[in-house]
Amino acid sequence: VALSLIGGAAAALRGGRMAREGVQDVRALATTLVFDGEGAVRGLPGSLRARQIVARTGLEYLGNLASGSANDWALKRELATAYLRIGELQGGVETSNLGDPAGALDSFGQAKALLDAVLTHTPNDRNAVLDRMTVSHRMSDLYRQTGRLLLSAKSTEDGLRRAEALLAAQPGDADAVQYPAVFHLDLGRLRQEGGDLGQAAREIASGVDLLRRLSSV
Repeated sequence: VALSLIGGAAAALRGGRMAREGVQDVRALATTLVFDGEGAVRGLPGSLRARQIVARTGLEYLGNLASGSANDWALKRELATAYLRIGELQGGVETSNLGDPAGALDSFGQAKALLDAVLTHTPNDRNAVLDRMTVSHRMSDLYRQTGRLLLSAKSTEDGLRRAEALLAAQPGDADAVQYPAVFHLDLGRLRQEGGDLGQAAREIASGVDLLRRLSSV
């Protein structure tokens, strides 16, 4: 089943329309191969190896597409989304992820670089801003899980800066309120684990205030 799904995706990506329809090909790869394909084999006995093949094959195609993305900002945007999804499959929020936090961090790092390029070109791309904050959150979680609290805090602080900028620009936007709330609460937990209880309390209070505000947005 896994080989059949991979073969079908590979055939689609090898077609002559890759140059003309790169964005659609990336979307098909991210959804069909990585999610539909991985989901189809997840419950089968001994499926771990097949799921690993799905993730590895997806990364190979994404790498090939990324190397030729140049100034194709729409393609970079789709590639970033695909890397984010594969990272979640490898070791992120997926409940039955592949248990590969190092691989997930690499994929999230690729998404981060692509999104930074997109935002340098188009700073007001709201969806790119939201995905960039999601990447910061995912990386912070993985750093924390692997005991790298300083890197976790740095990633969370990066996300919070972006979230506060979005909130300042769009104070009535629910996402613009929710993201900084989450980052403040995450920083509170990290400060607590680092022994700075006073700063932890301030971060948590800021997060709670924003959650209260969210109810009225």
